Amino acid sequence: MSRKYASRRERRREKTRQRLIEAALALMQKKPFDQVTVEEITELADVAKGTFFTYFPTKEHLLHAYIRDMTDEVYEFLDALQPENAPSQWEVLRQVMLFIAQRDSHSVQITRSIMNTAMQSEALRQMLAEILQEATAHARRGFECGQQRGEFRTDVPPEELAHCAIQLYRLCQMEWLMERPEEPLEQIVERVLEFYKPAFLANRSTGVPPVQAAPPALERDAQATFLDPTRAIAKRLGAYLPHWRQEGVTYFVTFRLADSLPQSALKAIQAEREQLRREYESKGALTPAQEARLKKLYSERIEQYLDAGYGACWLQHDEIAQIIADTLQHFDGVRYRLWAWCIMPNHVHVVVQPLGEWELSNIIHSWKSFTAKRANAILSRTGSFWQIEYYDHIVRDERDFEHVVTYTLLNPEQAGLTEWKWRGDITTSRGTGVPPVQQLTPLEQDAQATPRGTGVSPVQNSLERDAQATEGNPCD
Repeated sequence: MSRKYASRRERRREKTRQRLIEAALALMQKKPFDQVTVEEITELADVAKGTFFTYFPTKEHLLHAYIRDMTDEVYEFLDALQPENAPSQWEVLRQVMLFIAQRDSHSVQITRSIMNTAMQSEALRQMLAEILQEATAHARRGFECGQQRGEFRTDVPPEELAHCAIQLYRLCQMEWLMERPEEPLEQIVERVLEFYKPAFLANRSTGVPPVQAAPPALERDAQATFLDPTRAIAKRLGAYLPHWRQEGVTYFVTFRLADSLPQSALKAIQAEREQLRREYESKGALTPAQEARLKKLYSERIEQYLDAGYGACWLQHDEIAQIIADTLQHFDGVRYRLWAWCIMPNHVHVVVQPLGEWELSNIIHSWKSFTAKRANAILSRTGSFWQIEYYDHIVRDERDFEHVVTYTLLNPEQAGLTEWKWRGDITTSRGTGVPPVQQLTPLEQDAQATPRGTGVSPVQNSLERDAQATEGNPCD
C-alpha cells in the first residue's frame, strides 16, 4: 500500500519492514508458517536477526502486520468506491469481496498457512479480533444504508447481515482451499454471492433459504430463562470440558459423531487450551471470565473442524437425519422445550431448556443412546456412533439467546450447505423446512402414539427403554 513518511529514515525503516514481510511470505510458499524460523526470514531479507525483533516481537506480529496492511488496502479501495453515493450497497459489497478475493488468490499456500496459524495461535487470533471488528463495523454501515434505502431486508439487524456476509466470504475461502484450489477464488465468490443475494435483499426469491430472523421475531408462547448470576452454579468436569448447571436455564448444546474430529486436531486443541489454563493459573485462581474463555476456545476450534465436514458424515443421509429429528422433537414440551435445532452432516446443535426434574445430561444421554442404536442398525455397524463428550453453554441473556438460535438455524449456510432441511425452531410445527416426520422403521410393536398430534413418530416406549443403554461409555 502507499504510505507517506516525513523523513528518509522512516522510508528506510518501512523498506526493511516490507523486506521482512516479503521474505516470510516467500518462505510460506514452500512450507507452513509454524515451520518458518526467524533466522530463515532474516537471512532471506538480508538483515541481522536482531533487526527482526526491532520491528516484530514475534512471528505472529509479522503476520498480523501483513494482514493489517492488506486490510488497509481494502479500506482504501472501499473509500474509492464512495459507498455513501453508490446506487447499490450490494454492488459495493460485491466489489469489495472480489477485491479481497483477488488479493487472497495470489497464493493458496499463503492463505492456507495464515488460516492454519490463526486456528492454532491464540495470540494471533486476539490480534486479528480487532481487524474483524473493524470489518464488521464497515459492513454494518453498508447494510444500514441499504436498509434505509429499502435495498436490504429490515427484519434482521444490520450487524447480523454483516456477520453473515463475512461468514459467506470465509466459506468461499474454505471451498477454494479445500476443494477447488485450481479455480480462481474470485469465481467462487461471484457464484456464492449470486446464489445468496436473495437472502439479503428486501424482495427475496424463494429459491434460497432466507436468513432466519432472530428472536424476538419468534412468537414464543413461553419465555426462555437465562443464567442468574445471583444463584448457585453447579460445576463438574467432563471428559475434556467443564459443564455448568443451573436449574431452569436454557442451554446451547453441540454433540458430534465419534469420527468427526481427527485425534491429532483434538490433541492440539486440548494442548492449546491447557497451555492457556496454565498461564491463567500462574497468576492465581481462575476467574469465571477465564473459565468461560477456555470453554469458548475449545468450542470455537472444534466448530471450525466440524463445519469442514471431517469423517463419515452419517447424518447427511436422510434416513439417519430423520431418526435424529424425530428423537429431538419427541419429548419437546414434556421433558424440555426445544427452542431451535439443526442436524449437520457430522454434528448436531440444539437450543434446549430442560423442564421440571429433567436434567440436561439425562436428556442428551437419552438422545444419543437411542439414536446410536437406530443409526448403527441402519448402517450395519457396531461401536461408538457419538463422541462421548459434548459442548454445552448456559445462555446468559436475551441477546445471547438470539445469537445461539440464529447461529443454530444458519449453520448450514455458514458451512456451505444449500437448501438444508434438517433444522427447526419453536415457531413451526416441528421444524423449519423439515418435511412431515415419517414413522421410523423398525418400531417396537408396543410403541404408543404421542397425543400431541405434531407428526412426531410414536416412539415413546422404545425411546424410554433404549435411553438406559449406551454404545460403550456413558455420554457424559
